[in-house]
Amino acid sequence: MLPNNRELRMGQASLDKFVAGTCTAEMEFAAGRGAQYQSMGYALLTPIVEAAAGQSLRDFLRERIFEPLEMHSTELGLSDQQWKAHPAAEVRVPEDHRIGTDWNWNSHYWQTLGAAWGGLISTVDDLSRFCRCMLLDGLGPHSRIFSAASVRMATTNRLPDFALVPEPDRRTRGWGYGWRMNWLDHRSCFSDFLPASAYGHWGATGTVFWLDRERELAGVLLSTQAIERNASHLTSLTNAIVSALD
Repeated sequence: MLPNNRELRMGQASLDKFVAGTCTAEMEFAAGRGAQYQSMGYALLTPIVEAAAGQSLRDFLRERIFEPLEMHSTELGLSDQQWKAHPAAEVRVPEDHRIGTDWNWNSHYWQTLGAAWGGLISTVDDLSRFCRCMLLDGLGPHSRIFSAASVRMATTNRLPDFALVPEPDRRTRGWGYGWRMNWLDHRSCFSDFLPASAYGHWGATGTVFWLDRERELAGVLLSTQAIERNASHLTSLTNAIVSALD
């Protein structure tokens, strides 16, 4: 996150201000020499997609992905009307966020902002439809949503493509283009019983979903207990689920 992330949120900053801050932030390392998840990488994708598509990211996702996949309860940020009628489930915010009732995860500001790095509102059923599409190499119920080549690049470890990334990271901390692989040597693996080739994503508010192409299996877990840094209470639950299915 940006160094002034908290201040921006407390001031209910627009997405443009997060993007502007990202463009001036100091890089952690030179391009091609490391791999590290950065929420602001997704912030930068927003103006790129909007310039290419000629519409907002929210509308682009709804028209190109959510509606074709029949994900009718999914939005990148709720409208005011949606928020008043059906606000998202209340998350147990960390102690240092409890004073931020007008800017934390449960606030109108955050749930309507539509941040590409943490503003998606969805359900287990809808995310399961998305997982099915990914396991089918991009095929939706009525049409192709993603090319098979795009799915392959997004869901396989691409770090070997970058020779200057440290070898242990290339081998054990893999990333696709957007998706994280299952890091079996790390305490926040998706499951100890899934292969290293499984892929998925965490959500700081207490969510995770993962996909295992070998078993043609996906798991979606949505809780309201925030995930602690470098650990997740959901890993143990995933272990029990995968064990029961084997």
